Amino acid sequence: GLDVVLKNGDPFGVVVEMLLGAAQDCLIVEREGERYLVPHVPDIVRRISIEEGIVEIDPPEGLLDLRW
Repeated sequence: GLDVVLKNGDPFGVVVEMLLGAAQDCLIVEREGERYLVPHVPDIVRRISIEEGIVEIDPPEGLLDLRW
């Protein structure tokens, strides 16, 4: 249920699930009824703050064009 924000502070969506994988884990983020798969790697997930209730991401170009 953490809010997902982009590096510039713009809101993007909400974490609804975590997909645990053998190679890497992914966050499943919901926005406006659609779901996005965000790899949980340091280059993309920049910061997680439970206290603030946010996950800050810096996705590479094209990642958020993909729906899951």
